[in-house]
Amino acid sequence: MARGIKVGKTLQKGYDDESYQPAFNQAFTGFPKDVGFNNGLSPPQPDFVEGLGVVEFEPFPIEHVSGAVLYKDNPLSTALPHIAGEYKGPRGSMEKARLQCAYDGAALVYARNKALALIGKPDPLGHAKITTFATDGKNIDFFTHYAARGDDGKLKYHQYPIGSCVITNSHYGYKDCWRQLQNEQDYAREQSYALRDQLVNHWEEREGIAPLTPRSYHIGDLNSTQLEPWPKTRTGIEEGVREAREGIEVENISWPVRSIACFVIFVFVGATVAWADVWYGSW
Repeated sequence: MARGIKVGKTLQKGYDDESYQPAFNQAFTGFPKDVGFNNGLSPPQPDFVEGLGVVEFEPFPIEHVSGAVLYKDNPLSTALPHIAGEYKGPRGSMEKARLQCAYDGAALVYARNKALALIGKPDPLGHAKITTFATDGKNIDFFTHYAARGDDGKLKYHQYPIGSCVITNSHYGYKDCWRQLQNEQDYAREQSYALRDQLVNHWEEREGIAPLTPRSYHIGDLNSTQLEPWPKTRTGIEEGVREAREGIEVENISWPVRSIACFVIFVFVGATVAWADVWYGSW
């Protein structure tokens, strides 16, 4: 895992923003048990997650949003992040990392949906705002996550691949991976602040509270990135997913449903647990 961590951190972008910070290898102790997709499982514990601290949501009562505050009894906890990542060593299983990403992504989608439902402005089903990635130091895969109703009417959480590149293939490959990961980080940061603003503004209007400071003052540098524009590197599939992120309902995101028997596997998520309801792509 050490190599995956080293390469991942080398590719990742750091922000000069005290309000928006990463956390590493911490279990989501604040996440509720048995909400459907996590029945009988240990809480998610991604190797990397990045988001705003709970204090950034004041005066909105973020602690009342199910799954929003990641770490129980921690006043500095991250809340409602939009990106998570899994690192594996050269001999680590990328298939296991992808399944862990599916679990991580479902948790982040769940919390985002709960927050928006609380203010009566839920995302349309099928919209993808959450990103995860998995790397073993040689390759890096990117996924987007969303929720949609199944044929049985039950809410199901989906994972869809939006990009993959080989880090060690060439200097161009390394640069491409670096660019894609940092673009995804920028997008997740933008979504985190936008959601924070939406929640806080709603609460201030409801309670008649005059805002003390203008919102989104931390994200003024988002458009000044020196990275190459996303359209130069995205594929046709990635373009469809990117459109979904801009507010178009996802029609093309429908990862083929595979039998759970194809993925009878034990997944390490904080501890070795039986992966019951989750399969790669759709549960």
